[in-house]
Amino acid sequence: MKRKPAIALIVVVAVLLAGALALRWAMDPRTLGPRVLALAGEALGLEISAEEFDYRLLGGPRLVARGVSARLPGAPAPTMEADRVMVAVPWSTLRARGADPVITRIELDAPRVELEPFMGWWSRRPRGDGPLPTLREGLRVDRGRIDAGEWSIQDVAIDLPRFAPDERLGGRVRGRYQAAAIQVPFDLQVAMTRPSADAGLGAAGTVTPRADGWRLPSRLVLSTRLDADTDAGMRLRRLRLSSASRYVADGTTQAFALGLAGEGLLAGGVLGLEPAAVVVRGRGMIPRLRGRGRLALGQPLEFQLAGEIERWPDAWPALPPPVGTSDAPLPFELGYAGAASLADPVELRLARERATFDGRLRVAEVAAWIGAAGRSPLPPLDGRVTVPLMEVAGASLHGVDITFEDEAANEGGKQ
Repeated sequence: MKRKPAIALIVVVAVLLAGALALRWAMDPRTLGPRVLALAGEALGLEISAEEFDYRLLGGPRLVARGVSARLPGAPAPTMEADRVMVAVPWSTLRARGADPVITRIELDAPRVELEPFMGWWSRRPRGDGPLPTLREGLRVDRGRIDAGEWSIQDVAIDLPRFAPDERLGGRVRGRYQAAAIQVPFDLQVAMTRPSADAGLGAAGTVTPRADGWRLPSRLVLSTRLDADTDAGMRLRRLRLSSASRYVADGTTQAFALGLAGEGLLAGGVLGLEPAAVVVRGRGMIPRLRGRGRLALGQPLEFQLAGEIERWPDAWPALPPPVGTSDAPLPFELGYAGAASLADPVELRLARERATFDGRLRVAEVAAWIGAAGRSPLPPLDGRVTVPLMEVAGASLHGVDITFEDEAANEGGKQ
């Protein structure tokens, strides 16, 4: 072999070897993983790190990161964490260098989100910040958690078969809302007209609020239109909800149907509805009523409603005449501000023909009194009945004023 060709061959081999070594170094998970996370963090305005990485190229590039943490620059604690994040992309996305934002699939294991800093970061994101990607094989979330101080959503599972910016969105969402003594497991099929902050939203499935001594298994259907408002929260326009529910406590079951409509605002983990309209269709202990007012569904729970009870339930404590002798609908006012489990006193006002009842009661204690064998003749409530004229055993009593006092109803002080 001549000297010059030999030298040229050595140079070519050296270059190829150096290129192979450089490629291997660049594709090493310990090198590639941090570079990918650095690029993602730069785009999102976050500091993202992971404890270990793995990847494969067969069937398309797939990167797996474990022990992932994302925080706002300079923040002492992470905003988001996950045990495992998997991202798979097609070769076409790499060849287009991101110009065609297509992702094959994303999987998240045990992601944890701190809601307040996350919403602060989200509100500062510029609008229209690049096109949303298409997820050809969708998104899966397992064992997720959202923490918001006094409340949290645990055991979150999301199964989204496909995601595309201009297509209808549908998937399944499961989890458990937890606030103080109340838990609300849910399992819902969710659909959106498109993945947008002003889209129509629908949900159908099961929700089961429960606390000590009672539970409320329900099948519900919900529809609304989203309206993002970064200053106030998320507005829910023309919200409509209907449910078939069962109140289960102390071995008794009371079935009823509920309808709810209103203009909503979701902020700080509380869903406020004002104005709100409520219709209840029940039997036995649960009345048939309709009312209007305002509701704040969260922790604490608050509502103020005024309306009519179609007919006073036979299972409830009998009302004195003339309040209790008429079959006409009975006007009422209902107020509450307290624990979401309804453990605190409820304020109730009834009025008919100048006769009034103003009182306070606890739902669980009155329900237990109604279902008790050999119960006391007086219900466990605190209140006052004022009747201008009462007929008793042929005698006419004028200006009757009756006071009920119950230690349980009074416990906790006046609201």
